[in-house]
Amino acid sequence: MSLDWIFKPTVKIFGPDGAMPWESYDALKGLLIILIVIGHNTLLTSAVPYLDWVLYNFHVGAFLLLPFLFVADDFTWPSIRDKLVRYLWPYLIFVIGTFLIHYNMYWAGNISSPVITLKVITNALIFSNALSLKAATGFALFWFLPALTSLLIIRSFVCSLQTKFALVAMVILMAALWLVFYSDIRVDFLPFGIVIALYMLPVGMAAGILAGILLMNRHQFTILLLSIGVFVFLQVISITGDTRINVGSNQFQQHESWDIILLHVSLQITGFVMCLLLSRYLTKIPFLQLVGKHSLLIYLTHSLIYQALIRVFPKIGIQFDDFVQGAIIFAITLAIATMVSLFVYYRAWLRNLIQPRDLATLKTALHLTKKPTEENG
Repeated sequence: MSLDWIFKPTVKIFGPDGAMPWESYDALKGLLIILIVIGHNTLLTSAVPYLDWVLYNFHVGAFLLLPFLFVADDFTWPSIRDKLVRYLWPYLIFVIGTFLIHYNMYWAGNISSPVITLKVITNALIFSNALSLKAATGFALFWFLPALTSLLIIRSFVCSLQTKFALVAMVILMAALWLVFYSDIRVDFLPFGIVIALYMLPVGMAAGILAGILLMNRHQFTILLLSIGVFVFLQVISITGDTRINVGSNQFQQHESWDIILLHVSLQITGFVMCLLLSRYLTKIPFLQLVGKHSLLIYLTHSLIYQALIRVFPKIGIQFDDFVQGAIIFAITLAIATMVSLFVYYRAWLRNLIQPRDLATLKTALHLTKKPTEENG
């Protein structure tokens, strides 16, 4: 019996001949990015009990599961190179940019040695965990891009192997994770979110398999209701058991009990599948489609906008209770982040500079590639 279904989706999920229309994919990304913007709004999360707890159990991690709805890319150098450019170039821009802002606002005159400054930014860029990025830039969220890059590359490698060797590779990876969980080995020295990628690889494969199975069932609405019920049940267990895992902070390394790890994995998968099934019914919302198409740049900019707004509002005398203030700032944050994304998108040179699709696009944006000259008629 072939085991290819473990590593390759057996059901085409999106597209005209898929289980769901392409619009559902943008709606799914739109829903997830809105949940992330809400989760990073400390006014809302402080006003609504357990809101941050519920969201941090799955919302950013769900974005890491999106690639598992598609067939993995080939494990070739051009493919790897273009992934590095596509995700690590904007990572480099935003980390260095926010570091310079953070340095001038908080560090200037307080750090005695340039060596310390260089060490802080180097640690953030290379090791790219939430703590080092927070220390260097004031923002932890940039960990997502290196982790996504590592996850895509590792998945391509595993899926490029013949099935029996791929299974062996998965066993070795699981053994490595077990070693991390049940030992005092420090993994902070591993660069570019590799530990997060290894943790999320089996989660993503399980989520992709489950999504394919559920989408073949005709009773989609019933399955959606069941997934919501399971999700709520698992969240209640998480809250009452005081067991939350924030993937970006590598908190899964702090839990030696496999039942806690399995609870978090179940929450990641259930929350992701729930949002996937729900996206089918959200395709008629134009704004959700819009923010879904531009989710990456909204992700990278929304926290900067939010931090600016919570400083501006008190200075201009706008003050409400936390919930109302948070809701207003959430709407403005999302609106501004979307407008910034559209501004970048509709200026090809700027889009190619900030969000290049591949190395060729970046070279063109940096004027490193000569444009072909037109031949005279």
